[in-house]
Amino acid sequence: MTNDISIIEINQTSSLISPYLLPTPFLQNDWLSDVVNKPSSLPLSKKEIWVKWENLQLTGSFKPRGALSKILRLKKRGIDKVLAVSAGNHGIGVAYASKKLSMQASIVVPKNAARTKMKAISGFGAELIIYGDSYDEAELFARKLAKERQVEFVSPYNDEDVVMGQGTIAIEMLKQQALDLIIAPVGGGGLLSGLAIAATYFNPEKPIDVIGVQPKNSTAMQSSFRAGEIVVVEESPTYADGLSGNLEENTCTFSLVKKYVKDIVTVTEKEIEQTIYNFLYYDHMVVEGSAAVAAAGLLANAIDLDKYKNIGVVVTGRNIDIPRLSKIIETYSV
Repeated sequence: MTNDISIIEINQTSSLISPYLLPTPFLQNDWLSDVVNKPSSLPLSKKEIWVKWENLQLTGSFKPRGALSKILRLKKRGIDKVLAVSAGNHGIGVAYASKKLSMQASIVVPKNAARTKMKAISGFGAELIIYGDSYDEAELFARKLAKERQVEFVSPYNDEDVVMGQGTIAIEMLKQQALDLIIAPVGGGGLLSGLAIAATYFNPEKPIDVIGVQPKNSTAMQSSFRAGEIVVVEESPTYADGLSGNLEENTCTFSLVKKYVKDIVTVTEKEIEQTIYNFLYYDHMVVEGSAAVAAAGLLANAIDLDKYKNIGVVVTGRNIDIPRLSKIIETYSV
């Protein structure tokens, strides 16, 4: 069980990490607005969709926020070696933060991690360790290795410092635009719980709803959210590889998601693929599978939007393998 994280702590984290990050755009999006407004011709019901383009962040994803939040605090304690497990983007974020702060990083990734992401991890000077046929196998090995080496383990989500770093995205969004709802991807819940805390306390008189979206092929958080306790689910391969994996038994994010998040919905692989293509076609933006799921929730009409007018969607990353992207273009441009 975690102590509650305050909006003050998230604001402090924003100031702490901002010197190492880019200010990413938060812009109104025409094609997504058209998608949600199509069913109605009533002017008063018109909704506006705003996209937070974290795919334009350094390293190509939002993950450096949480990594910097953790590693800057570790640096202050005199720690100079870290180890992490990742499907890719968290590992890149940790490698980037470690290089910036002159720390040694080792990153464990499963064998099915995107080659683009593996190359980026090595490019920032981190030790790349490939192990396991799934994210769950890689994580068990990484935690064991961290204990053997007696180095600090940097979780991709089960860490309050990481949660606070991811929550800074909501601060940036809400300073720029008043919103009724934020929609974001969810895997382990580090991003979703951070966003939800910030959205709840940014303006306590009018808390903002937060809804998570997961691939139907990997529903650990949604299944646990609906069961009221952490459950283990069977998984299938997904384009949203960064959201795959079961939850740690003691993860701090689950209690936060239960407390602050309104709902979690799922989308199919076809809906994820179509959304990746749409972002490329309409916005000329490269978006990976995990980053597309929030918008895919709108495309799939999976979220009841009746009471919302201004809706923020978080696009979390761009690090998709070229062969995978080429296949999507070939399929959907026919």
